[in-house]
Amino acid sequence: MKNLDVLYGEFLDYMLSEKNASSLTIDSYRRDYNVLTEYLVSKRMPKSLDMLTTQNLRNYVNYMKKIKDYSSTTINRKINSLRSFAKFLVINEYMDVNFMDRITAPKKEKKLPKVMKEEELEKFLSVIMDYSDGNGLRDRAIFNLYASTGIRRQELINLNIEDVDLGNNTLKILNGKGGRDRVVPLFEPTSGYLWEYLMTRLPVKDNKEPLFKSGYGNRISVTAIQQLFRRYMKIAGLDDKGYTIHTLRHTYATLILKNGGNLMEIKDLLGHADLNSTSIYLHTTVEQLRKTSKLHPLAKRENEE
Repeated sequence: MKNLDVLYGEFLDYMLSEKNASSLTIDSYRRDYNVLTEYLVSKRMPKSLDMLTTQNLRNYVNYMKKIKDYSSTTINRKINSLRSFAKFLVINEYMDVNFMDRITAPKKEKKLPKVMKEEELEKFLSVIMDYSDGNGLRDRAIFNLYASTGIRRQELINLNIEDVDLGNNTLKILNGKGGRDRVVPLFEPTSGYLWEYLMTRLPVKDNKEPLFKSGYGNRISVTAIQQLFRRYMKIAGLDDKGYTIHTLRHTYATLILKNGGNLMEIKDLLGHADLNSTSIYLHTTVEQLRKTSKLHPLAKRENEE
């Protein structure tokens, strides 16, 4: 029986070469596997395929929940990566029975996404130019792009100069989540901010250069953007709100929906594979409507009773 490390290595090679999985997906699968092997080691079990029994895997799910204190969403994702691994093992005849068939994932917690108020978003964006460390044009372009397009963090990091078409005011997202490509419209003032920033990058030797670079000339990193976000949030007095970079994406979708946007069109703008992922924003607006409806005199009377 082959060692699990060897089999999982083959699985990752398969996902990369035959399924065209992104490097982010591969990294995520690798981290998931590390948690599994950490569990096996803690129970003094060998890293062998024989250890992936129904009972051991149920105990592993319980380990993630009680010892690792993972959320239901995180556990679900790790279970799904194991399902992909098990499917690979069956297809390649390393095993006859799928060891994940009897494993059920915990129910997902239905949490509504946090959304910034319009005035909070405006305040956050307004402090950037006055409090930047010499990269104000870049930082202003980055966060206005997030706020006005709803693109994902990694999608922004992966952008090259050639992906921006200011003539047609469009942004090209290549190989987004799930390997999907899409075109996102740009509007003022964001397109103007991008133009001002790009003027600082002249002369451009290669249009395939990263759109956003660090102070060292490399593609800007996830860590750098997170640090900038936290810094400007603190300056804006919003650091105690629990907002993350992804909140800008949630806010983008919610504001469009509140102002009459179509859910199907928002799905396309966000690059969602299906409408289920987008429908959470509908719940957000319903909650807001519920709060607003409580201002009615009859609702107030009911609360008083």
